[in-house]
Amino acid sequence: KAYPLLAKQIAAESSAGRLLPYAALLIASGARAPASEWDRFKGQSELLDAIGGVGLSIAEGSDAGAYARLVALENRVLLRAALDGAKRLGESQERALGRECLAFVLKPGPTPPALSETLLVALCRLAELSPEDFRAPLADAELDQPTRDAILIALLNAGSREAATVASTAKGKASRLGEGNIAVLTARHASTLAPDDLETLMRVAGGASNAPAPVRIQAAWLWTRHAGKAEAAIEELSQAIQSGTTEEAPR
Repeated sequence: KAYPLLAKQIAAESSAGRLLPYAALLIASGARAPASEWDRFKGQSELLDAIGGVGLSIAEGSDAGAYARLVALENRVLLRAALDGAKRLGESQERALGRECLAFVLKPGPTPPALSETLLVALCRLAELSPEDFRAPLADAELDQPTRDAILIALLNAGSREAATVASTAKGKASRLGEGNIAVLTARHASTLAPDDLETLMRVAGGASNAPAPVRIQAAWLWTRHAGKAEAAIEELSQAIQSGTTEEAPR
């Protein structure tokens, strides 16, 4: 029902540059729009021609190929739209897009800064759906540390036992940040920890790995729990809270 309205808006635009948001909207909708809708973008610019081809592939169910071509366009707006569209289409499509994003970041050379955040979002979702996809890249001795760090962040974000198993394969080969993320993820699921793992958690909690505050807080609590000091820490915290409440209570 929305196609006639979209067609009217497209027809009213006088420049190719102003058509990009409509193309992105169609991709973000997750609709497998018919060829007639994508044909409206043809002949306007090389980028819009390419987007039209992507849309046709999605309409035909050729999702992996469509996402590969879309990621190759290196356009942040379109990549963000693809994440939204894949989510609406389902986990199979999210997995396909995530795999294409992983393949993109594994290519030689730096990742375009404008795409970094959106690519990481895609990797985080892939880590939730299929953490095993990261095992082979982590095993590659030639993998650069920034990419290794990004993969470990994605696995930490996923937080599952399967993600922890895959992340642990990079132990001893990661940066300080990466080793800290591995330690936190491992500690979430381990019944006991070796002394060196406890020490790593302590360093993460103290800021030695440059981890963000939420990860440092997790590390501190996990160290407390695995060191057998959780009960005492909770008791001390409870007393401090009660003491503060008593002091601040009106007389």
